[in-house]
Parts: sequence; C-alpha cells; structure tokens
Amino acid sequence: MEHTCDLATQIGSALFSEKFSDVTFIVEGVSLPAHKIILATSCEYFRALLCGEMKESRQSEITLRSVPLGAFKILMKFIYTAQIDFSGLDDDLLLELLELAHLYGFGKLQDSLCGHLETVLSIENVCVFFEAAHELQLPALEKVCCGIMDQVPDAVLKSESFYNLSVASVSKIISRDTFCAEEIEIFKSVQRWLESNSHREDPSKASLLEAVRLPLIGLGDLATIVRDSGLIPADLLMDAIRERENPIHNNSFFRGVVAKEANLATPEQGATKLKLKNDGSNETNSDNDVPAAPPKYESGPMPRYGSDLRIDPVCGLVVGLRTVFIISNIKFELPAGASHSYYVEVSVNLVDWVRLIDHSKYPCRSFQNLYFEPRALRYIRVMPAKESVNGDMFVTGFGASYIEEDIQFHQGLVEPAKNVASVELGAKVIEGGGGEDGMLGGTEDSTFASAGWTYGRFITIQLPQPYAVNSIRMKLPEDKEYCYYIETSLDLDNWTRVVDRTGELCCSWQVFSFQTLPVIFIRIVTTFTVDHLGLFCKNFECRGRRGRSVPAGERR
Repeated sequence: MEHTCDLATQIGSALFSEKFSDVTFIVEGVSLPAHKIILATSCEYFRALLCGEMKESRQSEITLRSVPLGAFKILMKFIYTAQIDFSGLDDDLLLELLELAHLYGFGKLQDSLCGHLETVLSIENVCVFFEAAHELQLPALEKVCCGIMDQVPDAVLKSESFYNLSVASVSKIISRDTFCAEEIEIFKSVQRWLESNSHREDPSKASLLEAVRLPLIGLGDLATIVRDSGLIPADLLMDAIRERENPIHNNSFFRGVVAKEANLATPEQGATKLKLKNDGSNETNSDNDVPAAPPKYESGPMPRYGSDLRIDPVCGLVVGLRTVFIISNIKFELPAGASHSYYVEVSVNLVDWVRLIDHSKYPCRSFQNLYFEPRALRYIRVMPAKESVNGDMFVTGFGASYIEEDIQFHQGLVEPAKNVASVELGAKVIEGGGGEDGMLGGTEDSTFASAGWTYGRFITIQLPQPYAVNSIRMKLPEDKEYCYYIETSLDLDNWTRVVDRTGELCCSWQVFSFQTLPVIFIRIVTTFTVDHLGLFCKNFECRGRRGRSVPAGERR
C-alpha cells in the first residue's frame, strides 16, 4: 500500500503556514514562514544554515539578501511538494530559479530546468541563457545554446541581448569555428559592443578584437571599415592584408557551418564533383612538370550516393561541398578484392591543400572510415599513392560529415574503442582454413556473431585500414591446447611480436593487452598443436582501448 501522493499533499499544505513554523525568511521585505526540519532535509545548504554552527541556526527570522521573491517562492513550493510546472514561467523567472537551484545545490531541479530550457530556447533568449550557463558552469546547456546560435549567427549579432553579455561570453561565442557569420559583421558587432559598454571598467575588453579573424575580411572592408574604426593598429592591418594575399596554410583558421550527422557530400546537400579545366589554363612547366599556377577546376554534378566515383591517377577525386562546413569524418568504400594506398587532402579555396589522412604507404581495403579533429573545409581530394596506381581506381559510398563521437588518436591513427576486426567493417582473413572469415566477430552495435572456426598453423587477418591497437581477444576450443604467438605488421614484411604463448598450453578465452602500435595485419602463428590442422580460433576481436573481458564463467 502506497500513500506517497497523500503525504506530498499533507506536507505541501504546510507551505507558508505559520502553524508549527519555527523559522521565518524575509525576502524582499516579505515574511515567509517555514519549517526547519523540511528545509534541512532538502539540501546541504539549508541543513548548514538552519542546523549547523552558523548564527542563523539560532535565529527565528533570517533575511535573505539578493534573493528574488518570485523565484524563491517557487523553490519553496518545490521543496514542500516535489512538484513544479515550468510551462507557466517566463524567461526571467526561469533564469532566477536556475540561479537559485545552483546556489542552494538542488542538482536534480537544476538538471530538470536545463532540460526544459533546451526546449524553449529562441533567438530572443539564447544569449541570456548562454551567459547563465557559462557563469554557472553548465556545459550541457551551454552546448545547446551554442548550437542554436550557430544556426542563426547573423541574428545573434543583431539581437540587443548580445550587447549586454559579458566580455567572457562574447569572446567565447565569436571565437568558435562553428560561429559562421561574415567576419566583417563580427568585427562591426565587436565595435558596437565596445561602444555600448564603454562605461565598463574591464581591462579585458580589448581582447575581444583578438577573436576577430582579420584575414577573413575583404580587402575593401579592411581598408575602409576596419581602418576607419581606429581599433586596429596599422601593423596588424598590414599583417592581415599580407595573409590574405598569400596562401593560408592553416585551414583551421576558417569558420564553418555545422550540420551534425548529415552526409554533406551528396547532390541533395548541394555537393559537386570537380575536374580540372581543359582549356589550357592548367599547362605545366616543361622543366619540372609542375603547373605554372594553381590548377583551375570546373564543377560538375555529384553522382547520387552509392555511385562509382573514379579517382583520376593524376588529379584524384575532388568533391566540393555546398559551403565551408565543419567536418570530422570522411568515409568511402574501396573496390572489393584489392588493396589500395591513398591520401586525403582538404581545402577551403582549391589553392591551399592540407593533407589530413596519409595512407599512402598502407594497403587499405573495403570500408574506409576516416576520423580527424573537426576542421573547416569545403573541398576534399582523394589521391592514389603513386606506387599503388594500377589502372583506374574507383570508390563508392562517399561521405563527409560532422560526427560527435569520443575519438582518440595515437600517432595520427584512430585508437578504436570498439572491435575493428569485423567483417562488417571490412576486415578479412587472408590466410587460414575452415570458415574463412568465420573467426571474425561483429561490432558491439550489431547482432552479427562469429560464424565459426578458422584454423591453420598461420592465420592472418587484414584490417580495412591502419588502426592504433593495444588489445586482442579471441576464443580457442575448450578441449584442445595450443602454443602460439601473435605478431602485427603494416606491410606483411616487417612484423612485431605482441603476444608470446610459446611456453604454455592455452585453451578457451584468450585476452591480451600490449603497447599501442599501428596495425593493419595480425598473424597468429602456431608452435604446438595436437593435430596437423593447426590452431582453431573464433570470436576474434581487436581494439585500441577499453578492451572487453572474458564472459563470466568462461575464463581459463
């Protein structure tokens, strides 16, 4: 039998009642009777205030200064009834309630408030709640506010609330690569903010100008609007002009639009496939066969997703996105049955290229899932390595997106938290008998299971691309014992032994950790077996961190 609703109603009836009251709060001159036992059990703040060693614990009346009456009454109702309806509260009350919940340590109320605010954020209130989230150190709410502002940066710069923000908040907003407004508009907004806040005695105000990326402003605006403002010293202006005239070798300097999870390299997203112009503008210098000027491209339609895309052996495959986006993942599939080496370069202007992925010395196969630190880019170029060019090379399933995922890197390679020795991801057994790829397990996100045993004195697995690996997990038969060792390689010629079980008999589950190193090939070499078929293995997995343990009851 449960009567919690009745209990909440009975306790709630004591709200602001003088009956049995043993303390009174004075808030904005208004007396609010309360009950110490109820408040002291609600949070640590009131427990210390009313029952601790503080002088207020001996007072029957306590004045709370700088506490808004409306928000405090709502908080008291929450304490007495454990209920609160946010829908009828305006932005000012929500903000005051959030600050009180943070001040008094009502964590669950604070979390609920943040969740509600995420549903009511708008261009009119996002700056105000961003400031609160920044000051109260609420990263989840701050992140959602940033996402809203990134969608409408021009509207944010025009809103009056922007000019009431603190220096720290303004700086954090405009410093982010994802705040993709025109740089001249950002400069003019900083100029207006400085004028509107000239009364503030804050020496850090001048630092706002450092967040403006002057080289991204057009020469005409630099020479007029920026120079005439008197805010930028002449030497910094000249530096900005020089950077504009010369290639900018750091693409991370640019801003870009964020479109989470969407594949932006599709015709529906406005992507194009580029090729070199065939009008004589790309003539090469006869002395060294290098173009006399940066190559010129022309845009063509981007084939639908899943189509074969040819990688030209000379100029590669060049894909143009609709605009400059923040990208953290590029993926495509290589032709089945063959290994290829390649590298990936990105650019914002088709002139200055940065090599993000260099697999020019690695044999890669099947699915290529390439992660890197988020960066602004518009153009992607996939180039075949010279030594791997053997006729035309094609890829399919091309994608470019921004993915929020906890990715760690080691020596430029992904250190995978999940199993990458998976058929689903493109791994393959290239040496071994029995069920061929049967020993390979699935990913943690799938229902794919190891199909059976693979056996042989030598079993070699090829991962689809190089990964930084430091753990292996596999299962041997329960009724057979083996001695063996495991080695890894990047080229099938040079091997590193990472596991040595040549001196002991092993069966059932095997789990190993070793120093993180780049891996494409993994080879299991049998040194002792009771029959001529060699070692039997299934459920093979490898990853770079947080390796899984042996299933309960199966450890040997």
